[in-house]
This record gives sequence, C-alpha cells and structure tokens, in this order.
Amino acid sequence: MRFPLFRKLRLFGTVRWVIARGDEARDRRDWSAASLHYARALRRNPSLAHIWVQLGHARKEIGDLRYSEACYLTAIEMQPRWADTFLQLGHLLKIAGRTKEAKEAYGQALELDPDCRDAAAELARLPKVA
Repeated sequence: MRFPLFRKLRLFGTVRWVIARGDEARDRRDWSAASLHYARALRRNPSLAHIWVQLGHARKEIGDLRYSEACYLTAIEMQPRWADTFLQLGHLLKIAGRTKEAKEAYGQALELDPDCRDAAAELARLPKVA
C-alpha cells in the first residue's frame, strides 16, 4: 500500500516537482518565483519546449523582455509548429514596440492555426507599418 506522503517524497526535487512549483507560483502571479522554478527545471532538462514558453511568460511579466524573447525563440527552435508560441512572441514584440516583427509573429501563428482568434484580433489592432 502506498501513501500520498511517500509519493510526494519520491517526487520531491524531480523535474516534475520543480515544474509544479513553477506552475503554483505562476498561478499566484509570483513571476519571480515562477521564473526561478522554470529555470531550475530547464537546467535539469533543457529539452522541455513548453517550459521554455512558461519561462518566457514569467520573464515577460517581470519586464525582462530580452530574456523572454530568447526563451520564446528557443521554444520555437524546438517546436516550430506551435502557434501559441508565435502568438506569445507577438505579444512580447508588441509590448517592445516592434510592430513589424509583432505582425510577422502573429501572422505565423495564424498560418499555423487559422483558428487562432487572438492572433487575428491582435493583427487587426496593430497600426499599419511600412
């Protein structure tokens, strides 16, 4: 018979456990703690594209746009067909005032997922650029 405490002890310190702590911090909107946990998970397993995206979100919320962009680009390199990562990159580029690049990222999100309403809405809101 296994008890929940033994299961928790067995998971303690694993990549899954560290990610779960990051998710808990993210849900509390404690972006610094989320960033710390996601970075710790990636040091143990850098092949987790979805965690690169989560780290990008956390760093974006902290205001570290350069680091956030690097995280998103790492995820895109690993998983180039994830529309949501391009959507998130578009949001970051829009925040950074890089309108032309934001449009390209939103356009890529729509190309990968024609039903991506958020990307379509963002494209419609962005000003025309030369």
